[in-house]
Parts: sequence; structure tokens; C-alpha cells
Amino acid sequence: MEKIKLLIPRQPFMVMTTDRYLKKAIYMYGISHFFQMEILENVESIPLYIPDCCIDLMFYCSKDKKHMGAEIIGSRLKPESIPIRAGYCYFGVRFMPGFVPPMITPKMAQLFGNIIELPEVIYKDFRQSEIFGKDKFEDRINVFLKHYIPGFNEGRAKEGADRLVEYIVDKNISTGGTVLLKTLAEETGYSERYINRTFKESMGISPKKFARIIRFQSAIQGFEAGLNPTEIAYQLNYYDCAHMVKEFKEMCGMRPSELKALLMESSFYEKLTVL
Repeated sequence: MEKIKLLIPRQPFMVMTTDRYLKKAIYMYGISHFFQMEILENVESIPLYIPDCCIDLMFYCSKDKKHMGAEIIGSRLKPESIPIRAGYCYFGVRFMPGFVPPMITPKMAQLFGNIIELPEVIYKDFRQSEIFGKDKFEDRINVFLKHYIPGFNEGRAKEGADRLVEYIVDKNISTGGTVLLKTLAEETGYSERYINRTFKESMGISPKKFARIIRFQSAIQGFEAGLNPTEIAYQLNYYDCAHMVKEFKEMCGMRPSELKALLMESSFYEKLTVL
């Protein structure tokens, strides 16, 4: 049986807003992947932004480059539409689930469900305009990493509760959201009550909710890889396929089969280019 690979969080409905969606995964420095898209002229929203426990940093620019900016999009806890600028080019960074980059002041708990506009100077001497001073996707990635990596390295030291939260996040990602709270307590030496309280103070949601979202994202990845529902349900410790379908309906408003059909109808796979 083929296994679900390392999680790369998905926002499949974002791909529907464009004719071509570029994506490059790096899985380093707290970053899942970079993406780029040119929004269609008649599109003013991403129809569904689904839960992923990720922060998206999105730079946007008009075609004439007279208007540009950047914003942080916090994860959603339920599927919802979010506004987007018709005809604009977007360059984005999707950070790993549960990770807050050094240029972001608020904690993850304060970012859920929010969209925050960023100033021209994003971080130290890093200006938004530098991104769109380059025309190629790869060059924009390099500009971002040039400014980002030094700050990432400076912020690596963690203590106490922060280390515990990081451990829980990493354990969920590596297991596809299937690790039990009881197991986390045994492995860390902390009580389940303390783990619940500490995680929720930092992340804004319980470890169980976080795990459910990671498992849902892992299931989407499994469907994209061509695994059948029974295999996915078994690998991700759903009670059965019906349990997985119920989870899908809560997280994205539709059954797995309906999501798959919608992606096929919208030419999802033709629009997506993975570098």
C-alpha cells in the first residue's frame, strides 16, 4: 500500500482563481512552499479557504506595478471565502502548520480568521517592492530568502512552553495528525491537562483540533496522490470512510468525491505547475 507522503498543506480553491499556479516546496526554515498566481480579471475572491493551520504571507502587485502591498492571511477554522484583487499578480509564502515567521508579531492564536495588511518595510530593511523588482518566480524566492533566513536563524532559540508546542506541532505533522494526546503526555512527561492549556494559549486551538486539521490536510494529499478512500481512512486512523466523509464536510463543505470532481471540472491539474 502506498503511503501518504510528508505533508505539504493545500489550498486547492486558490488554484481556481488563475490560469497558471506556480508552486515550489522547500520544507526548510519553517516554510512549506512558495506559490505565484495571476488572478483572473473577473475573480474577486478565493471561493473557499480551508483549514490548514498555516500562515500565508502574500505579496500583490497590479499589472502596471503602480499598486502593490503585502498581507498576512491567518488560517481558517472552517471553510470560507476571502477577498482577492482581480487582475493582480500574487507571490506567496505558505509557512508550515503552526509556525509563525520572525517578521510577524502576533501569536498564531491572534491570527486565526484574520487578514492583516503589512507596512512597506516588512522586516528590518526588507521592502515589499523588492519582490516585484524581479520578474521571475525563482528570483522572487531568492529575494525573500535573502532577507528572511538571517531573521529565522536569530529566532531559533526556544524555551519551556515554546519547545513543548513545537514538539506537538512537529509530531502531528510527521504522523499526519494521528498522534494521540495520551502519547504526547507519555513522550513529554507533561500531563494531558497541561499540554492542552499550554498549546491552546499559544495556538488558539486545542491539540485535538490541530490534529484534526492536519489529518484532513493529509487526507487531501492522499486523494491527490490517487489513493482510494479506504486506504486513506486506514492510514490516518479514521474509524471508517463515513467518519472521514463527515470530517471533510466540516472542513471544506463537501464530500471527498465532490471535491475531486470539482477539481477535475475546474482544470485544477492543468493549471498547477510544481517546480
